[in-house]
Amino acid sequence: DDVAFTIDWFKRVPSGTYSHHITTVPNIQTVEVLGAHQVKLTCGFNCPFLGSVTLAHVPMMPEHIWSTIEDPESYEGLPVGTGPYRLAAHEPGQSYRFEANRDYFAGAPLVGTLLMPVIPSPTTTFTALRTGEIDAATQFLPPELVDQFRNSDDLEVVTTTPLQFPELRVNFLRAPFDNPEFRRALSMAVDRKELNDTVWLGKGRVADRGYPHPDSPWTNPDLRTPYQPQAARAMLDSMGFADTDGDGVREGPGGPLNFTIYVDGSVPVRVRAAELVSEQLREVGIGATAQTLDSGALSDLSDSKDYDIYVNNITAHGVADPTQFIMSHYSGYLWKLPDVPYPALEALIAEWKATETIEDRAAVGFRMQELFNRQPTSIPLHYPSGEQAYRPEAFDGWVESPGYGIVHKWSLLPREVAREAGAIIEPGR
Repeated sequence: DDVAFTIDWFKRVPSGTYSHHITTVPNIQTVEVLGAHQVKLTCGFNCPFLGSVTLAHVPMMPEHIWSTIEDPESYEGLPVGTGPYRLAAHEPGQSYRFEANRDYFAGAPLVGTLLMPVIPSPTTTFTALRTGEIDAATQFLPPELVDQFRNSDDLEVVTTTPLQFPELRVNFLRAPFDNPEFRRALSMAVDRKELNDTVWLGKGRVADRGYPHPDSPWTNPDLRTPYQPQAARAMLDSMGFADTDGDGVREGPGGPLNFTIYVDGSVPVRVRAAELVSEQLREVGIGATAQTLDSGALSDLSDSKDYDIYVNNITAHGVADPTQFIMSHYSGYLWKLPDVPYPALEALIAEWKATETIEDRAAVGFRMQELFNRQPTSIPLHYPSGEQAYRPEAFDGWVESPGYGIVHKWSLLPREVAREAGAIIEPGR
């Protein structure tokens, strides 16, 4: 009953992270309870990813709690879910306190209480970790701190492979970024190796295999986005963008190609990346200036579309989920279907929806990714290695879950539970 309630509930609530995976991609039209542990789901179009992707991601909601709540957006109580921890206290913008759910179906959590302060500044976060104010951090260490933390007697550092990356997001609703050839030239002008070596100090990998993340099993292994400044200049020439006054910046119908790259000022490594990208674009005749904003103002840009380019960090749900890749072209992130036509992509989506097997659907997805990387609206800057630090004296059970680092529920559940679920990486096993 909770499963059926959850599906119907997400159909009613405003669109969000989970609801669009019920109503749009995929489109679950009906749910029927067949027994105590069996439900029948009927999709509006073929949904071979339903079990392996969608239902593995969507959380189940307890009907006896949420059925009485008419408007979830105005609900002021503490959220209640079905996970291994119960949210016991919340100070908006300041902290969370979770208490273990000792009756959790997969086993009692290993840690009784989780205290989670909200620390917006990475610098402050890592200072708190170093001084013992916190015992672990969800954020990954910036490259300049890795060796320092490794040399600490009180801290342990583990290297993970996060399915996330910093990206350049371009405003495809604004000229000249609405021109697919201009977006391709922009991508060719970005030297990802220089970014990897200079900004990330050689840690991680050069982001020359495009979008989505190359470590996702749903990503085309043949994608390549090489640094080709000469080809970028030739493409800009062919589009009629020329530097007629000799100031190093090309002009077009709307005036000089001068743009602003917005970036979160509290993340120094991204600021340095934005500054270096600005220099690289200047080499092909595109003027760009990095400008810092606070994280709230930067987040608002996604909705307002009042930007040229900004540096964002996109996580596993965006860069490893094959259905989210489609949904991102409806949401306004990678595109805005159906409001903004994209005939080549729309034809591929129709073909994708018609596939009946996981293999056939993945193959069409690969072709969509090829199209996307020829005219990208997101340009990956770096594939990070995720160094995370913790204080083993407080808790030494942290373990990597593919793509998500070490801070997640599987670290806090009995190890045999995580192993049986195939949810963790254990070197040597």
